[in-house]
Amino acid sequence: MLALLGVPACGDGAGGAAADGEALLVSAAASLRDVLAEIARDFESDAPGTRVQLNFGASGLLVQQILRGAPVDLLVAASPREIERLERAGRTAGPVFDVASNRLVLAVPRGGPAPADLSGLAGARFARIAVGNPATAPVGRYTRQALRAAGLESTLKPRLVLAESARQTLGYLARGEVVAAVLYRTDARLEPRRVVVAFEIDPSTHEPIVYRAVAIEGTTLPDPARRFLDHLLSESARRRFAAHGFAPTGP
Repeated sequence: MLALLGVPACGDGAGGAAADGEALLVSAAASLRDVLAEIARDFESDAPGTRVQLNFGASGLLVQQILRGAPVDLLVAASPREIERLERAGRTAGPVFDVASNRLVLAVPRGGPAPADLSGLAGARFARIAVGNPATAPVGRYTRQALRAAGLESTLKPRLVLAESARQTLGYLARGEVVAAVLYRTDARLEPRRVVVAFEIDPSTHEPIVYRAVAIEGTTLPDPARRFLDHLLSESARRRFAAHGFAPTGP
């Protein structure tokens, strides 16, 4: 089932299409929740008559929804792999665009012990470590690659607490249910009173974290989908991404 976040002018809320305009359904990685809500509002202001509904979740689960026939117009995923899976299935329409990038960090509860590097997680005090589920969330796949590169995958496996999305990983750490977590840099900054970044993980140890967007084959709103894609690449959208800690793509 799609969990929809409407972005009408009067504020967020669940619901269906606006009675007075088109409704463009955009599924997006959970780590984009805040910035994409702002970008969608900007788009609505510039394109009267088009409403944007946002459905957030782990990129892998969003792809499964689309492959099962969910009525999605556009996808913004946290990994090129998810887009490629849709391309192989013939479910994309038009070109694919890179819209932002991110970094991985190791975060701990504020005031708690913090390792100097990944090898420090082997210490006994780090008994519960939150990570994304590699089967559903790209952040989990990036994390697994980094741990494998550090030679820690087998050692830490019994201690890993799997979360189904990037935001759920942050939630485990912010609530004190784990003593460390591998997060996106942009998520770690959302809980400054509870969470502190211990260090940034070497990006050469995992695939580049790139957010990609594409229209979905079969959309009944090709023109609004194209316009929204254009807006994601606009200077105003880039400023929004930067304000939330995302980095641009490319050189």
